[in-house]
Amino acid sequence: MVGDRCVGDEDESLRHHARSLASAASVALLAVRFAGSTSGARFVDANLWPRLDDDLTEAIFAYLGEQKAERKS
Repeated sequence: MVGDRCVGDEDESLRHHARSLASAASVALLAVRFAGSTSGARFVDANLWPRLDDDLTEAIFAYLGEQKAERKS
């Protein structure tokens, strides 16, 4: 999770669970891992320090740009 954006190809129900967890924790960056990528997959763990890959790095830069634009308005 980066802000409200899910990075990854997981099922929409898993994306919803990841968003809910990040929201409950009040964090803008959270790696959430499930045992699979289909609906009903078991939650495995969450990490505030996710491994950075190209997709995640791009999402972080986009999020920071959005936050900067919001502050200017």
